[in-house]
Amino acid sequence: EIIRLHKHLNTTTIYVTHDQTEALTMANRIVILNRGKIMQVGTPKEVYDKPENIFVAGFIGSPSMNILDAYFNEDHIIIEEQKFPITPSQIRLLKEKGYEHKNIKMGIRPEHIKDEPIYTESGITNTFEAEVKVNELLGSESIIYTNLGDYELVAKVNSRNQSNSGDTIKFIFDINKIHFFNPETGDRIK
Repeated sequence: EIIRLHKHLNTTTIYVTHDQTEALTMANRIVILNRGKIMQVGTPKEVYDKPENIFVAGFIGSPSMNILDAYFNEDHIIIEEQKFPITPSQIRLLKEKGYEHKNIKMGIRPEHIKDEPIYTESGITNTFEAEVKVNELLGSESIIYTNLGDYELVAKVNSRNQSNSGDTIKFIFDINKIHFFNPETGDRIK
């Protein structure tokens, strides 16, 4: 109703909400605030696809983005002693920004952790096996809670997944959809 009213009046409208779903569905531009400080300004797609910092990454999207401690080592990242190759452009970015052989934060949205093969232009896939802790069926999709070492991960997959608590299944990171953040400032590495 508010969207229709806004279009009918054909005027600029400022709408304040704590509901990120409302913000994503109603806004042309979003200003995300944290304790009175502007964290990011952009279209809904921009703030979803390229969060400027860990706060925005965790606030926009449901369930929230998974944030993991990682270590960048030449052509891969290491999470919980598991190696995950990254793309040449990601390697170049991290090297140019001075993160070679350093700790970083890696973010990945639940919908970018799959339980089926992902075909990428680079041919790089990042797989790991993990035990299903909980599988919440939501109709057309399932939310799976699992762990990668000590990190709890949330994956949003197609509901055809019939796994149960205790099952071990293979998960795949969509490597083209991962985000890197500075571990001290929380800012996106770009």
